[in-house]
Parts: sequence; structure tokens; C-alpha cells
Amino acid sequence: MYPPSHDISGAVAQVLVQRDTFKESFIFVGKELSRSGHSAHALTCLVIAGTTPELQDEKEAFERYRHSLHGVIVVTFDKLLERLKSLYSLLTAKPEALVAPGGPFCPPTELEPDVEIDMF
Repeated sequence: MYPPSHDISGAVAQVLVQRDTFKESFIFVGKELSRSGHSAHALTCLVIAGTTPELQDEKEAFERYRHSLHGVIVVTFDKLLERLKSLYSLLTAKPEALVAPGGPFCPPTELEPDVEIDMF
């Protein structure tokens, strides 16, 4: 069993306090936003910290902790960098590469006539 680090749990606690403070002050500072239909009742917070643990047991413990949080998303720097690189690749790819065989938007190839797919 691996508990979350003091830094991660502290960051989560801090962002929850900040969310509560924002909710309380939204009545005063968010009048204009309220008029346009925005509200502060379901806010999600983001914590970007640390790196993904190396050991499998530590990864599983971190994932359990991360997914047990309500209203707080925890992303590690290395996963954020990975996502940004993927987004950059997608946005800078030439249109032909996106629909080429093996590309992310390539239509599925036709199935052989004797292949059956069980959907349920």
C-alpha cells in the first residue's frame, strides 16, 4: 500500500480550499457571469504535479487515489507532455497523413466475407 505523497495530497487540499473560496465569492464577483447563465455549483479543479510512478504497485495506488477524488483531476507532468505531443502531432499532420492507412482517421478496411463479429 502506497499513500499519496505529502505534496500531492497538499496540492489537492489547497485546490479544494481555493474552489470553496471561489464559490463563496462568486456571489459578489460573478454577478455578470450569473446573468449570462454561468454558475459556480459544479466546479472541477486541476492539479498538475509530479511524474507517473515507476513501480507497478505504486502506479496502481496512485491511480486508485487519483480516481477516488471527486471534482479534482490530477495529471502528472509526463502524462500532460505526452498528451500535448499527441495533440501537436494531430494538429500539424498533413490531411493526407490523417486518412492514410494506419492514420488516426483512416476508415476501417473491409472485412473478409467469412469473418463474423460478435457485438454482444
